Formats: sequence, structure tokens, C-alpha cells
Amino acid sequence: MDQETERVESIPLPAMTGPRELAEIGFNAVENQNRPVLLELDRGVTFLVRPGMSLELVTAELEWLWPRERTPEEFVELAHRLALLRDAPVPVHGISVEPGQTLEQVFTALLEQQQKRDHPRI
Repeated sequence: MDQETERVESIPLPAMTGPRELAEIGFNAVENQNRPVLLELDRGVTFLVRPGMSLELVTAELEWLWPRERTPEEFVELAHRLALLRDAPVPVHGISVEPGQTLEQVFTALLEQQQKRDHPRI
């Protein structure tokens, strides 16, 4: 076990808490303790909040992991925001959402990918 793992704090989370509230709890705990905090979500999903992460990034990451139905527009906007905050590509349904892409470019790429899946060439 490395030193960072040994210093991770796991905190109990209140029931019926949403991703934004969890992000604030994790972010504040990291700020207060100056060490990583492991948030345990439902069904064995965990997320590690590290020192230096912004509240906005923690919120976007938890929203991404949160199991809920989204409209295609909400899904694309969240993937786009996450790519910008991570400053790294986000894989989504067979495409890669890049930080420099516009929302329109992401929608177009997803529609093209869906058309390829729905109407494969024989």
C-alpha cells in the first residue's frame, strides 16, 4: 500500500444526498484535512477527491457517475463540461469528447456514431 492510499480518509455520507451535496462534502473534507477523501456512493461505486481538485470538477465527476436518466442534451452538456474541466478526452458511446470541441461538434459526432450503429454497412 503506498503512502497516499494509507492516508485516504473514508467518510460516511448522509442518506438521500445528491451529487452536488456529496461534492461539497468531499471537497470541504479535503480542504479541512489536506488529504484525499474517498466518497462511497451507492452500489460499490467510489470516487476519490484529491487535494487540488476544484469543487466544479468534483461536482461534474460525481454527476457523471450518478445513476439517473438524462436527456441527450443533458448528457452531451455534461460530457462536454467534464472534458473541459479534466482538460482531457471523455469517452462516450464510441466517440471521444475532446476539450476543444463545441457542443455542436459533440452532438454531430454522437449522431453520426448512432447512425453507424443503427444502419451498419453490409
